Amino acid sequence: MSEAQLVDALVAQVNDSRAGVFGEIGSWDEMTADERRVFRAVGKAHLATNLAIFTHTGIPGKAAIEQLDILEDAGVDPRRVAIGHLGNLPDPDLYVQKTICRRGAYVGFDRLGGNGDARQVPMVMGLIEAGFADNILLSSDASSAYAKTLTVFVPKN
Repeated sequence: MSEAQLVDALVAQVNDSRAGVFGEIGSWDEMTADERRVFRAVGKAHLATNLAIFTHTGIPGKAAIEQLDILEDAGVDPRRVAIGHLGNLPDPDLYVQKTICRRGAYVGFDRLGGNGDARQVPMVMGLIEAGFADNILLSSDASSAYAKTLTVFVPKN
């Protein structure tokens, strides 16, 4: 589909259903031309529908900033965007996560309550200490495991 056809299809789908968000709009670490086209189309469909956008990044999430760049270039307010799986991007300086937060978007730590927690706790705490608590989204990436975020991960902080 062309970009315009994708926009039309997305807007029609929103109008025909009770969608609450565009998500999980995905790409891997080296975005392809097709992935960029989809991100531009989602950005334009967002402008027509005002639905928030939740993205999927590959592991370790290197495309996060490019995803936000594309959406912002399409006119999307970053406060309507959550970049997912950024707990998989280990960096003691939190460069990507802080960059996303400074621009007003949200960072998803969304595979919590499991084996990766030891690496993610200092990242979440680092963002909180840097003043970005309001830009952090915590989840377990599975509706059946939601309680693990609260019962397993949060007590580790």
